[in-house]
Amino acid sequence: WDKVENKTTVILYGGGAIVFVWLSFIFVGAINSVPLLPKIMELVGLGYFGWFVFRYILFKVRFKSKYIWSHESYLWNNPSSLWESHFI
Repeated sequence: WDKVENKTTVILYGGGAIVFVWLSFIFVGAINSVPLLPKIMELVGLGYFGWFVFRYILFKVRFKSKYIWSHESYLWNNPSSLWESHFI
């Protein structure tokens, strides 16, 4: 703690984080008090989780090829960058 230069900034960030967590608990409690919203939020969360697994975990190879394609199209549209990167 003695090595910290801006102690007031650290205290403000820590206090802000505590207030943020407290407000988020209040917000989640308010959402849970509405009868249908918790089930809808569960469905949204499961849908997002399924989309994430499908897109980033199951078909990872597709995104590597997409990166290669975008890199090749950049080189195709900017041939001077290819020349500079290999010969300079």
